[in-house]
Amino acid sequence: MFGRGTPTFLTTKVDFVVNWARRNSLWPMPFGTACCAIEMMASAATKNDLARFGMERMSFSP
Repeated sequence: MFGRGTPTFLTTKVDFVVNWARRNSLWPMPFGTACCAIEMMASAATKNDLARFGMERMSFSP
């Protein structure tokens, strides 16, 4: 029906949207749903400037 080895229209559009979202992502940090993920993202924002205090490295581990 579509031919073998050729991507369909929907797959091509989904790949385009996913790649666009990856290129234009605003958060360089992983997505967090824990209780303090929003607070950590807010503290690392430019308003607070954690790099000035040498605390910019945040390790995300379970």
